[in-house]
Amino acid sequence: MLSDTRSTRRFLIALSALLFAAQMAILAVEIPRAVRGPSEFRRFYEAGGRVRSGHLREMYGASAQSDSEAGSAAAEHAGPRFDRPAYEALLFVPFAMLGYPAAYACFLVFNLALLGLGIRLMDPYLLRIENVVRWMPAAVFLCFGPVALALAAGADSIVLLTLVIAAAVLYYRDRDVSAGVCLGLTVFNPLFVGTIAVLMMFWRRWRLAAACGVAAAGCLLVSRWMTGAGALGAWARGAILWSVAPSSWAAGGPNLWCLFRSVAGSHADWAQAATAVCSAGLLGWVTTRPQNFALATLAAALVAYRGTIYDAVLLVLPMAMGFDYRVEATSGNQLFSKYVVIALFALPTLLFFLHGSYCSVALVALALLRPLRSTGSSN
Repeated sequence: MLSDTRSTRRFLIALSALLFAAQMAILAVEIPRAVRGPSEFRRFYEAGGRVRSGHLREMYGASAQSDSEAGSAAAEHAGPRFDRPAYEALLFVPFAMLGYPAAYACFLVFNLALLGLGIRLMDPYLLRIENVVRWMPAAVFLCFGPVALALAAGADSIVLLTLVIAAAVLYYRDRDVSAGVCLGLTVFNPLFVGTIAVLMMFWRRWRLAAACGVAAAGCLLVSRWMTGAGALGAWARGAILWSVAPSSWAAGGPNLWCLFRSVAGSHADWAQAATAVCSAGLLGWVTTRPQNFALATLAAALVAYRGTIYDAVLLVLPMAMGFDYRVEATSGNQLFSKYVVIALFALPTLLFFLHGSYCSVALVALALLRPLRSTGSSN
């Protein structure tokens, strides 16, 4: 079906048009819900309001309220509490100066600008895709289901994706210190950044790992200065609790935990053991492969048991580069890898409309290891 460039081009144009229309439908449905009720953005908006009003030590209090408009909005529409290091709340202080609908709209525009930046940064590394369909690098970002869901929810996943892309581009340019700093700024997702840092140490990218550690430590020190040691400790204890208490592990994102939890049913202990063993095996296998930031990103996304469908935007990086490696394939294993990338590209959107579990996305993402496994540091 996709055994030559012409048929691949026609198929990608049709698929991208269909998926783009689906993303517009997702945004049309989900944005009004986010504006009217609980959403990811509300907890960030509230946190920014607490920083603005000086209620820093109440950052992690489930019922703490500020006198700011952000606090009032959160009271009317209770959502998930803020569970990030306090430094991230600084990003949302300007948005907390606005009423909630205006703040939401501004953050949506901000995230779209970040997506544009990510597309621009990745463009030099996606030349094969561009040769097939000129605008395909942009379509990989804009037509991927988790991106639309993250935009609508006002999640911080687009910020995370942009920092990871910046780190990847700097990595491929052998600017390890700058790459490590960008990666360290993502410590608000500690398991993800920690996984990549460990892989970099196994690959002997010492300067990148050290810069990542310094940047992450700096972010946590800023958080301690903002909220005090007690509040930062409360965040750290919550993060550790998620690590050791299987009952608190959500099974909503496309990762190994979600995959095994969906198979195990009520046998959470079995799923926990299988997740731990397979995660260790996967990371061990990755350390034996040629160094590749996209491969490290894919592995980190798969083992991040706290990941949500919003964090699945991180799959854009390995998916785009895996597609670029195989878009010209015409037969054999390479053609199969091309089919895998296309399946991953379309599956989250299909599952959204079918109200299916996103856990199955992890199975396809595992198959994406194939086109990335033997490719080195640069495209």
